[in-house]
Amino acid sequence: MGERPIGELAAIIIEQERTALRSALKHAFSEADQPRPGSALLQDRTLIRAQAKGRRRNLEGLAAGLIQEVVEILASTDQFALALKEIYTAKDMLPLPASSMARSIHESVLAISRLYDPALTSETRLARMAGVQLRNVQGSLVALEAFPREYQQEKERVAGAIVGIRKYMEEAGYVIHDRKDDPFVATGISWGLVKETLRDNATATSLLYTPSIHYNWVLGSGAAHSKPWYIRGLSGPWETLVVGTLAPLLDISDLLIDIILGYVGLPVDSYHRSTHLRRCTLFHRTNPEIGFGSYEHYRQQASSLHDPAVKR
Repeated sequence: MGERPIGELAAIIIEQERTALRSALKHAFSEADQPRPGSALLQDRTLIRAQAKGRRRNLEGLAAGLIQEVVEILASTDQFALALKEIYTAKDMLPLPASSMARSIHESVLAISRLYDPALTSETRLARMAGVQLRNVQGSLVALEAFPREYQQEKERVAGAIVGIRKYMEEAGYVIHDRKDDPFVATGISWGLVKETLRDNATATSLLYTPSIHYNWVLGSGAAHSKPWYIRGLSGPWETLVVGTLAPLLDISDLLIDIILGYVGLPVDSYHRSTHLRRCTLFHRTNPEIGFGSYEHYRQQASSLHDPAVKR
């Protein structure tokens, strides 16, 4: 019996990875009520519970809001993965949508990494927690500006929400930094001595968390914006492009496991070994002569190409 078509193999790998991630995330969320000793989650809870009652209540509300945002990001990521399955198994070869979907998944996991990286201090996480929620509310108003005048009532509602969340955050102990020419638009937020900008720099975040596959971010950007350099550079068999877009997403899956399970203090090795087996199966289709060995060996090889000592 011959080999499976590459699109079918890719779809199977995506489905296996989705199943594994659902199991891991379900396990992580079950740890929320009783944080493990030494975990970043427990450190965050300890800092929040040490605050005065009013501040503590608002900080707990913001923490709950952040979890809701992450759940929404994960749901979006799953949609992109399902779309990628359809692209890989489609009758036509669709390299631009494939790279675009890969970039979208990459970006979603980067957003989560920046918030729940277990290496962050609790103070930094609290600052980012509020910053991302304030930026999202402000972004809603910016988006509504593009709509016709009949949406004015909705604009007024969002403007009121911005006033409300700013007051809520200030009562939680945050200092909001406004744009000089528009005091209604925040550019940064501080918690204690930690100041965070509201500007989203996904490219820098990719270089920080995914230096060995940053090319996936660059290529996906070229595809999403139909850049001539990307279109003119397309060549080679469909198998190569499928492997080239899916393989980095297995590294992204490893990162998501490290971030979420690392935050709650759960072990990650079994998930990495399973993902690595799928990685080896995928690479065997285009590079059967390459042996990746264990996950640890693969990761060591990837890290050796970049400086791992990057400040977060």
